[in-house]
Amino acid sequence: MLSNNHTSEWLHSLPQGKYDQVIDDVRKKTPNMSKQMKERQQQLYNTKLEALHSRQAKKQQQQQKQHTKKIKLTQSIQNLGGIWTKPEVFDAFKVACVRDQDLKEAIVTQLQLRKHVLGSTGPRHLFQQQHKGKSFSIPELSANLMEAINLDKDEPDAKQEAKLQYREEGELASEMTRLKKSLGQKVEENRQKVIISQQKEMLQKFVEHPETLVGKTFKHKCKDPESNTIEWFAGKVLPIYQNNKQASKTEYQIKYDGTFHFLETWKKVT
Repeated sequence: MLSNNHTSEWLHSLPQGKYDQVIDDVRKKTPNMSKQMKERQQQLYNTKLEALHSRQAKKQQQQQKQHTKKIKLTQSIQNLGGIWTKPEVFDAFKVACVRDQDLKEAIVTQLQLRKHVLGSTGPRHLFQQQHKGKSFSIPELSANLMEAINLDKDEPDAKQEAKLQYREEGELASEMTRLKKSLGQKVEENRQKVIISQQKEMLQKFVEHPETLVGKTFKHKCKDPESNTIEWFAGKVLPIYQNNKQASKTEYQIKYDGTFHFLETWKKVT
């Protein structure tokens, strides 16, 4: 703001007396302005805090309302002999019911319980008393309830089938072996990544100071081009054989541990 309003230029353009007066006024008003700013910040903080508490209270009220509704539905369903899981139970209730209003309320209670307590899936209108401004008749509500019962009948089997998998003992042992092998491969891959990372760091040090490589052990990888057989030969770096201005071309004497078929390997690669 000071930059956009060119306050500094305006201030320095004032006569010395006026300049001193403005500076003196600012010094006197600064404590009061600072106090007002802190009060404003506190007001904003309190406003945000109240809004947060209001949202939390509203959420708790909604949760309490849903909980109360579930309790009422559970109590009402007990008066109907429990939840209807088979069409035969519904048919028996219809025969015993005298008033259509009682039958309608019973159907609505069964639908509401499935929606709000059991969490049944299905089209939204399936659990409502009306759709697009038109109230459902008793036959329509009955059809909706039958559809909801059939949906609930199929859903547990699908969920249970997804959760439980039965396997033969031999198949389970084979799967465990596969998982162990897969885990071992991942561990080995990560180990190789760490080794490669360490080797890159060490290589830079050896290039800068070739003599530090002396005394280190190594493994020489050899691959048969005909059979693709890979062999590793361990060895040790001996004193430098010949220095080179280009450090990466420094020549070393090496000693292999055990037997290394040097001539045979040389013959295959030449």
